[in-house]
Amino acid sequence: MVFYVGIDPGSTGAMAILGPCGADTIDFTDPSFFDRLNDREGQVHCMVEKVHAMPKQGVTSVFTFGTAYGKALGMLIALKVPYTLVTPQKWQKVFGISGRKGCTKKQSLERARALFPGLAASHLARVKDHNRADALLIAEYCRREMSQFEQKEEIDLSFMS
Repeated sequence: MVFYVGIDPGSTGAMAILGPCGADTIDFTDPSFFDRLNDREGQVHCMVEKVHAMPKQGVTSVFTFGTAYGKALGMLIALKVPYTLVTPQKWQKVFGISGRKGCTKKQSLERARALFPGLAASHLARVKDHNRADALLIAEYCRREMSQFEQKEEIDLSFMS
């Protein structure tokens, strides 16, 4: 079984897991956040949004955000879960998300609700669920990218026979 994981880091971030039985989101504040990764048997592909401090952010908020980002990466390393960093611009472009910060949150929620209608009412109902939406879209981006890679690798291996 293959699981695709997307992580939108930060103190209010979220993680999404796409697997054979569907999709799920877990808030960064949930104590079982990383237990969900530890319980997965099979292959796990994880993408984490590559983030950095923004101009005019307060020192305290940047430090808090950086601590949460470091915790996410540290836990992935401790659990031996391989991960790839992906910039927001790269995954957002695939889903047609662009514009100012407030607009991207709204677009992210709309795209995630369209792709994952079963989670729309339960996990993506509020405006503040945009972090869950981002995590779902990063996981979907991961699935698409890894599927292309796996298909290419299968083709490469067939030529070697």
